[in-house]
Order: sequence, then C-alpha cells, then structure tokens
Amino acid sequence: MSQPGLYNLEPGARIAQALAAAGGLKDFARKDGIYLLRSSDGTSRVRMTYNDVTARTGRAYSLRLRSGDIVVVE
Repeated sequence: MSQPGLYNLEPGARIAQALAAAGGLKDFARKDGIYLLRSSDGTSRVRMTYNDVTARTGRAYSLRLRSGDIVVVE
C-alpha cells in the first residue's frame, strides 16, 4: 500500500475501499498477495488477488470489513 496505517472506514466498507484509503498499491506490490486478517471470529486469513477485489463479484468483493480487521498487501 502506498500509505500503510490505520484508517477509519464507513461501516460495511469493502477491501477496495481500504486499499483506496491507503493510497492504492505501490508499483512493487504483489497483486496476487492481498490478505484479510480477521481475529473477531477466531483467527482467519483470507487470501485474494487485486483482480478479485476489483471484479465486483465473488467472495473478495462481497466481504465487508469489521472493526479490527487488517488488510495486508505483500
């Protein structure tokens, strides 16, 4: 991400909105290495690609962020 950090997003925000809030992806970011880390339901790690996030279909698009979620881009 261009500007990693903590961001307050609107309730129900998606991964794409989190990436946009952080300034998008840097040139060297792995577009196939995006992860959602969620500890509110145990500990889960969901891997996705940038194409999954921007496709407006599928699981990556339908995931809504929750308080405490972390989005990681390799």
